[in-house]
Amino acid sequence: MNIRDLKVIILKLEQENDPNDAKLLQFYKDLYTETLEKIAEKVTKELEIQSKKSWFEHLAR
Repeated sequence: MNIRDLKVIILKLEQENDPNDAKLLQFYKDLYTETLEKIAEKVTKELEIQSKKSWFEHLAR
């Protein structure tokens, strides 16, 4: 399940506003948050790697 699917599910559950789905809604919100954090960590690592590569390439010239 991708991030967009999670967001659609969350919005749908919020619109329905069914008290019986409160735990399910919280589960999807937590999963969405965890997924965003993983994406942010991955992007940050990639940027750090690219910065290091660029710096080493600059020094190699």
